[in-house]
Amino acid sequence: MTLNRMSALWARTALVWFVLAVCLGLFMGITQRFEFAPSHAHIGVLGWLSSGVFAFLYAVAREGRPGRGPFFHWAAYNIGVAAMTGGLFGGLGLGREAMMAVVPAGAILIVLSVLWATVTLWPRLRPGAD
Repeated sequence: MTLNRMSALWARTALVWFVLAVCLGLFMGITQRFEFAPSHAHIGVLGWLSSGVFAFLYAVAREGRPGRGPFFHWAAYNIGVAAMTGGLFGGLGLGREAMMAVVPAGAILIVLSVLWATVTLWPRLRPGAD
């Protein structure tokens, strides 16, 4: 299967998040430091799983107007996931409560980028003629 640029970018990003989630899980298991579990779970679900779903959606979506919107969606979403999971890692995992301040900012960025993607992709995912 040949992917368009956005679906390939999302698929590769999903793989990076997957590697990070697996490595953090391995670290947690070896060291028995399960206070990193919230960060691990968010990396797995928001990073790996959701990025994979976005890759699929961009692969099947009909091409719309060319533009930078899909790239901005990718950038905003991944910055949000990095901020949120980094804040959880530092705040809950390392006990640096000040790092928890970036969690809401990351979460808001994630929500806004998901809303943007929904508005952008919705009309491109209409059923075709049978």
